Amino acid sequence: MAATKPTRGQQVQQTILYPLDWLEERSGLVGGTKYFLFRKVPGDTNWFQTLGAATLTAFLVQAVTGVILAMYYKPDPQSAYSSIQYITNDLWAGWLVRGMHRWGASVFIILMFMHMGRVFLFGAYKYPRELNWIIGVLLLVSGLAEGSPVICSRGTRRRTGRRSSASTSTAPARSSAPSSRSSYKAARTSTVTRCRGSTRSTCSCSPGRSSR
Repeated sequence: MAATKPTRGQQVQQTILYPLDWLEERSGLVGGTKYFLFRKVPGDTNWFQTLGAATLTAFLVQAVTGVILAMYYKPDPQSAYSSIQYITNDLWAGWLVRGMHRWGASVFIILMFMHMGRVFLFGAYKYPRELNWIIGVLLLVSGLAEGSPVICSRGTRRRTGRRSSASTSTAPARSSAPSSRSSYKAARTSTVTRCRGSTRSTCSCSPGRSSR
């Protein structure tokens, strides 16, 4: 029996799908993607099961924004602050990338704790997922080691800025106090000296005294 000749539509479809078929034969990437997107999910799944994917997404956001900021940031004492000002004020969407990287660190750590708590409370660390639990604990420790210094340095910078502004605001008042005291003493001395050469009735240096 002779094979039927493919129609023109089938030929166009085969031509379009040829790159995907070539990739699937050599990597299996297409089949893995289909399994990931169209696999059957248990009926009792809820939003708590999405914390792991949310943590991974937060990590990817940190990685991408960190690479973008590293392209423009200059880590030397003379240019570090000016490069941050350039990223925030002059670079297109730089304020957005910097804000996402800044707040993304806190979001990443919070999501890690929520995900680990969910795994522990739901008993998802038990057989056969002990290895997943061990890897997750190691990732939690590494994430805290990377994110905690950034958050601590942010708080230290805020406290240092408050102290410097407070010292700057109080410095003029403290410096002006001795000068006001010395001027008051000099005026008082001149007044007393002037009163010594006059009579009590004509002296008006004290309140309640007036010339008669």
